Amino acid sequence: MSSTSGGSHDPPQNGPDALRARAEAGSDRFRTLPEPPDPDRLTTTQDVSPGPDPEGGRDADRDWMLRHGTP
Repeated sequence: MSSTSGGSHDPPQNGPDALRARAEAGSDRFRTLPEPPDPDRLTTTQDVSPGPDPEGGRDADRDWMLRHGTP
């Protein structure tokens, strides 16, 4: 018998035991988390600037008050 024929010591490939073994092996990866990054070292790779004003410089609340608040 060759060693690649899949002896009885090999884990099962299908069935509930295989699913349980895969789930346990996968959950071991997340038992310890990596160290969180240092916030002081977090930087962007591109220059950032504030986005354009969505109201185009107008005060929508003031405009609404002037249209509907005065008789």
